[in-house]
Amino acid sequence: MEVVSAITVKLVEYAVLPIGRQLGYLFCYSSNVSNLTRKAKELQEAKESLEHSVDAARNNGEEIESSVLSWLREVNEISGKVEKFQGDAGQARTGCTNLWSRRQLSRRAKKMGEAIVKIQEDKKFGNNISYRQLPKFTEAVPTIPGHEDYKSRISVLEEILESLRDPTVNMIGVCGLGGVGKTTLVKQVGKKAQEDKLFNVVALAAVTQKPEVDKIQTEIADMLGQKFEVEGELLRAIRLRKRLKQEKNILIILDDLWTRLDLDKVGIPSADEHKGCKILLTARNRDVLCNQMNVKKPLLLEVLLQEEALKLFKDTAELHDTNENSNLQSIVAEVAKMCDGLPLALVTVARALTQKYISEWRDALRQQKSPHTGETTEMQESLHSCMRLSYDRLESPELKSTFLLCASLSYYIFESDLLKYCVGLGLFKGIFTIQEAREKLETWLCKLKSLSLLQAGETSDEFTMHDIVRASAISIAIKEKHALTVRYGKLSQWPDKDQLEQCSAITLVESDICCEFPQVLDCPSLNFLHIYSKDLSLRIPDNFFRGMCKLRVMDLTQMHFPSLPSSIALLGYLQTLCLAICMLDDVALIGELKNLKILSFLQSDIKQLPRELGKLTQLQLLDLTDCSKLEIIPPNVFSSLKRLEELNMENSFVGWENEVSNSQGINARVSELDCLHQLTSLNIWIRDSSVLPWELLIKLKKYRILIGDVWNWSGEYITSRTLKLKLNISFHLAPRIKKLLERVEDLHLDELNGVPNILYQLNGEGFPSLKHLLIQNNDEIEHIVNSKDPQLFHYGDVFPILESLIIHNLINLEQICIGPHSATSFAKLEVIKVEGCHKLKNLFAFSMVRSLKRLREIEIIACNFLEEIVILERAENCNDDIDSSNLKFNHLHFLTLQDLPKLDRFYFDDKTFSVAEKSDTLVPFFCEKDLFPTLETLVISNMDNLKVVWCIDPVAPNSFGKLKSLEIKSCEKLLTVVPSNMLRRLQNLETLEVDNCGSLNEIFRLDGDAETGEKVDTPLKKLSLNTLSNLKHIWNRDPQENFNFRMLKVVEVLQCQKLKNIFPASVAKCLQLLEQLDIRYCAMLEEIVAKGETIVEATARFVFPQLSSVILGGLWVLQSFSTGPGVQTIECPKLKIFDVMDCPRLGLLGIGSSRK
Repeated sequence: MEVVSAITVKLVEYAVLPIGRQLGYLFCYSSNVSNLTRKAKELQEAKESLEHSVDAARNNGEEIESSVLSWLREVNEISGKVEKFQGDAGQARTGCTNLWSRRQLSRRAKKMGEAIVKIQEDKKFGNNISYRQLPKFTEAVPTIPGHEDYKSRISVLEEILESLRDPTVNMIGVCGLGGVGKTTLVKQVGKKAQEDKLFNVVALAAVTQKPEVDKIQTEIADMLGQKFEVEGELLRAIRLRKRLKQEKNILIILDDLWTRLDLDKVGIPSADEHKGCKILLTARNRDVLCNQMNVKKPLLLEVLLQEEALKLFKDTAELHDTNENSNLQSIVAEVAKMCDGLPLALVTVARALTQKYISEWRDALRQQKSPHTGETTEMQESLHSCMRLSYDRLESPELKSTFLLCASLSYYIFESDLLKYCVGLGLFKGIFTIQEAREKLETWLCKLKSLSLLQAGETSDEFTMHDIVRASAISIAIKEKHALTVRYGKLSQWPDKDQLEQCSAITLVESDICCEFPQVLDCPSLNFLHIYSKDLSLRIPDNFFRGMCKLRVMDLTQMHFPSLPSSIALLGYLQTLCLAICMLDDVALIGELKNLKILSFLQSDIKQLPRELGKLTQLQLLDLTDCSKLEIIPPNVFSSLKRLEELNMENSFVGWENEVSNSQGINARVSELDCLHQLTSLNIWIRDSSVLPWELLIKLKKYRILIGDVWNWSGEYITSRTLKLKLNISFHLAPRIKKLLERVEDLHLDELNGVPNILYQLNGEGFPSLKHLLIQNNDEIEHIVNSKDPQLFHYGDVFPILESLIIHNLINLEQICIGPHSATSFAKLEVIKVEGCHKLKNLFAFSMVRSLKRLREIEIIACNFLEEIVILERAENCNDDIDSSNLKFNHLHFLTLQDLPKLDRFYFDDKTFSVAEKSDTLVPFFCEKDLFPTLETLVISNMDNLKVVWCIDPVAPNSFGKLKSLEIKSCEKLLTVVPSNMLRRLQNLETLEVDNCGSLNEIFRLDGDAETGEKVDTPLKKLSLNTLSNLKHIWNRDPQENFNFRMLKVVEVLQCQKLKNIFPASVAKCLQLLEQLDIRYCAMLEEIVAKGETIVEATARFVFPQLSSVILGGLWVLQSFSTGPGVQTIECPKLKIFDVMDCPRLGLLGIGSSRK
């Protein structure tokens, strides 16, 4: 029974139920189809609803969850199947005669309905269909086409990226002029940093002049996908700091800082809190970065180079090809040049002129050349508004006035001139001395430079201003100060009466004044007048100054005054009068200017100072610099100037009266200066040392004093206190000089009889303030420093801050320094020059070299008995070897050795010498030690004993590796210059000059084993050989591929009588950069290129793509370019000069050129 029951169950399971299902498909056809239709419609409605939400999310910048996209794909897929089913069902015949088709369709409908139900059940994401992805900084910053061509920007960008890679650097700053491109640069830095995967997140926030902390927080948070609710600043900072710490590496760019920004207040973690958070700042003001944000070394972003500026200008103006119109091309270049490399100016002007006619370009050029009319175009206003921001942020009216004053002056602005003007204008509130005013002015100038509103000049006294900054400043001065400024232009007519009545400043700098001066210039508000004339014949009417009752500063430059206009006596408020580069005859009227504080006759042609000058009892500064024709200064004029603080007589009057004469004479005496109790600064030349005002000289704070008849005013004066001293009496008779020498910074000494030991007898304290020392023309001095005798010298610091030591013609000098000295002695010495010291046998003791940690230049000339530069001395009664491996000049850049007939080695090493003596080898001048890791220039001349410069043994890896220029002249015994081992070391050598070395056989000595070494590209660019009578080879063998000389640009070979060829074949083949080839007076020269194994073709082809000049002369046996087999073809497509003289055997060279 149980068996039957089991069989029945199985029968139902495997037979009855399947048959039932199949019959069900037949009987339920209509319901299955209708259910599918209903469910498909419901699914479509759900899909459309979801798609609306998806579209809204996408429109909101959100990313769609992958599960949502996957569900929509499934819906689209099932919907397609349903649509196909409905098509099939409509076409099928579903009557009783087609039961199979009916059953199939019903089954498909049921299955698809079940699938739709499952899809609906899988829709579990609810409202979480999207999310906000962190914005990519790379997507926010556009790529600048051609940006990679701006090398000035790429170098700064790379420097910033290098700092960002440095784990020790947390904060980096970039400063520069407004509109120079700081924002653009840091955006490109951020983009590149993220592309290079230095940072996961890069965020940028604009700080601006008035920082809004909540706005900065929001801008940073946006890049992090963080949203703030309406909450306080402190809570936002806490949340932002927490979010920033979640990022392993993040770069925050804070752009356009004007003052200190409290990073903690913003919520930016410190380096200690989060080492992966780095900060990049930009500011116009360098002081903001350094002093307020503690950036160590801010990078200065300069204006574009000229070719970069022109490219940016053309790209912006869409001038991709101006060659079609040469007139437009020249105008475009000139307009771009007027923008002076400032990107903001270039872009603004270029956009304004895009698609404009040439007449509009000409008009724009005219406007740029004459920007100071008071009216500005929209284009100019756009430029000025950027600079106006910097001007408005200047901290005081006085600083603003100084800035505007700088803009009105010449291209080169001199601090000394500016000081005179600012004192006269009364800009120094609460300051009463010239020195205090100078210090205040220097502070102001530093601030203007830190804002890039001023730029450093070539000397410490001068500076310049960017043209766009200057134009903006002049525009401000015209509008706010009613100033009249014409610089390097033309004044066709004076302004009308109303304008002149308001005018506060008139500046006419090197301009053509095409209109006559009015008889009276009625300017009641005028306080500054500066006329720099181009025409000496220009005459100012006698009553011209009658209407300038408030004038405080007047500078009349390059004019001729037989006598001063009488109306000048009416200028009762005048504080500063400058008559520079003028021809002056009668200037007695100056005595009427009782309130004058500053008077300058700088570089003027004046022969006599008037007695009336003594009436100027308020005078604080008198400048007679470069009044070289001044012959008469009446007695008692100087002694009347009781308030005088500074007297400048550089390259001026020297005719002081004799102090011992009973008669008064026509000139002042030096002793009159003793009456000037306020005097703190003096530049003067006193030829007679017996009339020195000792008490005055000792109390001076600044001076340039020349005493004696051997000096001149040439040279740089870079210190505050310079003394050039020659005495006609023995030194011990003038002890007061010791007092004067205590504070001197730059000291020149001549003769000094009775001074065998400079240090002890001039200053036993070691000259603690001295920075520069020159000693010349003495036959008694034996040592500069002698510390061996304890009775003469107290052991201590010697010349602790001395930077340069120059010694000339001390014919009995035996040693510079003898005996022990402290480690800080000579520690700051940078330059030493010795000439004409014939008893000197060596320059340094080894113990002294260890102190010379900053030495960068050595020059030794005409010391007849000098045997070595460094002596390896031994201690007394000690036979221990000295470790010469410590002998090293780590900062030496320049070494000059000239006219040293006994010198044949840099230092004497008895071990090296004994080995060389036994092996009968030549002792090299430089040994294998690592002496000169930074040497850049080496000059060797007239050294009769020199045979070999370098040893042939391996040289220390770093020695001579930075050498750029090598010059060897008149070394008669020299045999070779550069051995192959040194060619591998000289990886920066660009210039090699060898002249007048009669025994020299070869320049480059390539040993046989060099072929097995590493391939070397030599950087040599210029090779000059002259008067080498015994030279047989430049290269003693063909270097093949071992040494490549492809960087050569200039080759000069003159008067090398035994030389038979110039280049080995392999060298000639690679001279792709050669520009000049000059070969003359080489009597035995047979060919330019030696025949070699590399020339095996029937036709040898030499290509010199850059060669522009070939000069061949006095080559009596030269027959062809090369005597190798076959025909040689020489191609020189840029050849401009081909000059052949006195080459009687020379046939056709086969030179092909596109230019003859």
